[in-house]
Amino acid sequence: ENAIALLEAQSLQLLERLRQPFRLDERTLCIGASVGHAFAVQGTGIAPIELLRRADVAMYAAKRSGRMRIVRYDTVLDAAQTAKHQIESELRIAIAAGDFNVVYQPLLAADRVTLTGVEALIRWVSPTLGAIPPERFVPIAEETGLIDRIGLFVLDRACRDAAAWAPLRLAVNVSAAQLRNPEFPEQLGAVLRTTGFSPGRLEIEITETYLVREAETAREVLNAIHALGVTVSLDDFGTGFASIGFLRQFTFDKLKIDRSLVADAEHSASARAMVQASVAVARALDMSVTAEGVETALVRNHLVEAGVHWAQGWLFSPAVPGPALAGALRGLGITTEAPARGRRGCGRGRGARSAARGRRRAGRAGALGRTGVRPARPGADPRSGAAGRCGSGFIGPSRARKIRLGALEHRGLHFWGRSSRLPWKEY
Repeated sequence: ENAIALLEAQSLQLLERLRQPFRLDERTLCIGASVGHAFAVQGTGIAPIELLRRADVAMYAAKRSGRMRIVRYDTVLDAAQTAKHQIESELRIAIAAGDFNVVYQPLLAADRVTLTGVEALIRWVSPTLGAIPPERFVPIAEETGLIDRIGLFVLDRACRDAAAWAPLRLAVNVSAAQLRNPEFPEQLGAVLRTTGFSPGRLEIEITETYLVREAETAREVLNAIHALGVTVSLDDFGTGFASIGFLRQFTFDKLKIDRSLVADAEHSASARAMVQASVAVARALDMSVTAEGVETALVRNHLVEAGVHWAQGWLFSPAVPGPALAGALRGLGITTEAPARGRRGCGRGRGARSAARGRRRAGRAGALGRTGVRPARPGADPRSGAAGRCGSGFIGPSRARKIRLGALEHRGLHFWGRSSRLPWKEY
């Protein structure tokens, strides 16, 4: 115990000494260090090389926790390191085999509940570890340099899937590590060319952490992305460092309010005030606003009152695979193939023509008439695999004519809509 206490005291003295700036020629320099400790009792059979390895593991844990710290080795650190190496190894195999899935969460106009776009989200099921959430494997991919290939896979797959869903917009998250790559704008342009996806329908979502740390590089990258005709959204707004001055430095097309602030808006007046303030700032800077993580009708009502333009969340729909979403769109009469010029089919007969006129009157790119998405009935698990139900509904505004929507091929979703003379109606 005395030896351990003495070593820790000496380590603290070393860190304090290294914190002091020093002169080198005409410059003043500051350095730091991270310290890892490992101990072994004599007679336990732990070899010196193993003791050194444990100290190394503890040192890297100190770096990850903020640097200029002291961390003592624990078996938990080894377990975490082993799991990390396993995930890294399996990520490399998954990249080579293309074993990732891309799912899509609908994005809706908050006031009309009109389907306007989708956000692409990556999913990965490891053959040995099972389903691993992105918040676990993406940081490992960033640390190991694998994120570039994974990010390009998502971009390519999403653009190919969504190419047939015009005029829906497509939002894709891009990692800060990807944006640090000076070749990213060129890679993005190559994806657009090879997939034939319209740049005007693509929206890149980035977080403010990257912008704060590398402002000049970020400005150049954002300008290059805009030059391609792609829009840029600031993701997770309300959880970091962004200020009005910060927002004015960069050219964003949209703010995306973080789900934690959206969830708090249901019960917190201060959270609702922050949402309203965010919307006011965005409007002053000519940006639209999206709220993510909308799970209750009350939250949606608060967001509409605050002036939020777009919304997404489980209130409307979970994320679904591309074929499921395509099947749902076909069930609504929305073609998933490139439409002939001048024709916008939505079923058959006068009801279909009326729906097409309703879409034209919407007058906004990306609006699909007055049709929106709702989750399955209360109690139904959208992940259970139960097929979406089919039914009939009122579409035509003049005669309220019933048309059969057909079987919805996706799971856990059904659609609803209204005409100019009829209330909202489930299908």
